Formats: sequence, C-alpha cells, structure tokens
Amino acid sequence: MQTTLPVRAIWILPMILPAFFAVSMCVELRTEYEWKYFEYKYDIGRKDQWKEMYNYRTLIPTDFLRVSENKTLIATPQARNQNDISRLSRISAESSDSGPLLEPYPSNAWHITFFYLYCPKITSVSKIFMDDCNRIWVVDSGKLRDLQICPPQILAFDADTDELVEKFVIPMELARNSKTRRPGRLQIQFVETKDSCSKTWVYVGDPEGYGMVIWDGKDVWRLENDEVYGPDKTATTFDVDGQRFDQEVGASGFVVIPPGFLHEDYMMLRPVASQKAYAVKVEDLHNSKDGKPVTYYKGNVTLPSQELTRAFSESGALIGSLASQSALSCWYPENPLAAEYIGIPLRDPVALQYAVSGKIVRGKGSRSGDEEFWILSTRNQRFATNTVNFNETNFRIMSVNVAELINGTVCEPSGGTPKESTIEDKFFFKMEN
Repeated sequence: MQTTLPVRAIWILPMILPAFFAVSMCVELRTEYEWKYFEYKYDIGRKDQWKEMYNYRTLIPTDFLRVSENKTLIATPQARNQNDISRLSRISAESSDSGPLLEPYPSNAWHITFFYLYCPKITSVSKIFMDDCNRIWVVDSGKLRDLQICPPQILAFDADTDELVEKFVIPMELARNSKTRRPGRLQIQFVETKDSCSKTWVYVGDPEGYGMVIWDGKDVWRLENDEVYGPDKTATTFDVDGQRFDQEVGASGFVVIPPGFLHEDYMMLRPVASQKAYAVKVEDLHNSKDGKPVTYYKGNVTLPSQELTRAFSESGALIGSLASQSALSCWYPENPLAAEYIGIPLRDPVALQYAVSGKIVRGKGSRSGDEEFWILSTRNQRFATNTVNFNETNFRIMSVNVAELINGTVCEPSGGTPKESTIEDKFFFKMEN
C-alpha cells in the first residue's frame, strides 16, 4: 500500500511559534501502510482459535523497523492486554478491511505460549533497532501489563535469515529502580558497534523505572539520574488533537551525534515527558562499567513540545516528531541547539498525530540511493481517553524524502566540511552530579 497525501504549503506563523524558526515549503508525505486496527494472518484452520487469543482494541504499535523492501516489522507490546499470538510481527503481503495483516516474527514458535511458563519465548517488545552489522535487536521486557512474569532479555536476529544470533538475560535487579524499587519496562534504544562488529554496546532504556542499562557483550550494569532518565513533572500532560492525557514516561530517544561535529562522541537522550535535551560522552558510558563518574550535559533550550522520536540522517540532520505540534522538527549539529536553529519543516494535524517512531531508510525501489525518514503515527491520545473509532484510520507508517524535507531550512547542510567543536559550543552545559 502506498499513497501520497496532498502536497501542502507548510507555514509556521510567528504568532504560533514565536521563538522557533519558520519555513514555508512543499513536502510530499507518502503513506506506506495504514490500519484501522490490527489483525493477524491466520494459520489455515485456526482462524477462530487465533481470534480468541487477542483483542484488537488493545493492540497499539510502539515501533517499527524497515529491514528491507520486503520486510517491515512492527512492535505491539503487552502493556494494556494479553496478546497470545505475537508481540513482534512482520507486515504480510495480505490485507483485510482493517489494513495489512500481521504475522509473528521471527516465527509462531517464538510467541504462542501456554500460561507463560516457557520464558525463553518473547513476552513483550516495545522497540526495535537494526545495527550496522545486519542484526535486528529487541529487548523483551518480560512483562504482561504490569506483571513481571519473565526475566527481561536482549535478543538479536540475523536480518537476512531471521535466526537468533545473540541472547542475554538481564538480571532482575537491573530491571527496576535501585532507589525507589519502581518496576521498569526495558526497551532497546541504541546499539553501538566498532572494530568490524567485533565490539558491541547495547543501550537499553527504562522509561518506567527511570534509568539506562548497558550491556557490552560481557558485562551488564545500570545508570540512574532522576532528571536525565525520569519525567519532568511539568511536562507529563500531553495535548494532541485537542485531547489531553497524562504520561509519566522517562528515558528514551537515545541517539549518537554523527562523527565530524564534535571532538568526542556524545549520545543525546531525554525523557519522553520532557521538553529538555541532555547529552553524555560515550566514553563516560563505557567507563561507567568500572564505577567511574558520568558527566551529564543539559541543553540550554526548551523544545516547543515533548519529542516522541528522533533519528540522525546520513547528512547529520536530526529529525524528530513533536507530540503537541503534530509536526516534524529538525536540527543540524553544525549549529548550537538553540531556538533559532530548530526547524519545523512539516506539520500535519491528521497524519502526524502522536508519531511515536521515526527511522532513516536508505534506498527503496525506484528511489534507490535516496534517504527517507519513515515515521509511525498512532493516535495514542484516543486510546488514552477511550475515544477510538475503529472505523477510521488509526495507525500509519509514512515516509518523506530527507533532502526535500530539510531543503531551505536551518537544518540543511551548508555544503562545507563541518568544523569539530565542543559540546558546550552546542549549548549543552555540565550538570552537577
């Protein structure tokens, strides 16, 4: 399925966003997939049995991954209701009136369980990440709604064969806050690879227990900081399409600033319920394994809204989605992270409602070689307020050409070689430990 939404001129008037850069341009937002609700591709002769194993009204996607032209995955965690078919699915080539049908990934055997007595199977997945070594990474939180029924585990699959290539069970004491004992819900955030894939660091966010878990292929440990990983109490109310709801969601949005902009490697991160930006030196994260102190940096800007997702393009542009704006934002790290350097290149009050996941996709079909930003929107505000209409389109995966999106904005590369600078030059300043 692929449709093109009407091309529109995007005007951000000064009276609406007085502090942020305004642009006007025409951008093409293409719909790759859309659903009213999710249904599964049933095994022959098991349709009635499978329909009893899930409730489509509680299936809400939280992430997706475009693996290849013929393989796109989608995550529907068990945060609201039990789903005995699949918590991680592949979008099939078949469709129903509700939209494209899903099928369990990597296979049925990884999902269908009886009373969850067989914990090595997948219990619940929220996020999906593909590294530079052709591996698909997920963290199975082990949770059914708020119950920790299995230990959390890190899993990696070969993107070509779908075979399991890595597995690590995370100790239960790292799956909750060490001080408050608040239960967590672990999810993959970022995977760093070096030395021709011989060295890997897996960064796991805990948006409910407020922390970060790091696994370096051998050891695993947890970091915590109430401000960096926990929600900002002033930003827990979300306003999307005129509907307000509260979420105390923390650690998310882990991205590493591309090389060439800073003297050292830095990871940017932030809580979902926040309008602030934070950064930390990657070397500090590596060394924290030995108990060495971690220095965090706080951005000197307040974003116009909570940011739900973000990703760096190959050119270096950071593209994200703003919850209350139903819009895409951008920033080019050659510039400081300041209001005048944050662009709002695209707003769509219908299609971009609560866009929870964004990915950079490089080359697809006739547009091979082009770089695209793919995004998943969910209308999550309607699920939070129990106002969902399942006769309407509620979920969309869309794409936009990156060069066209940032063309003419403050996020467009200057064309020259960026000058390496310090994190303070980007208006990030040290926080007290």
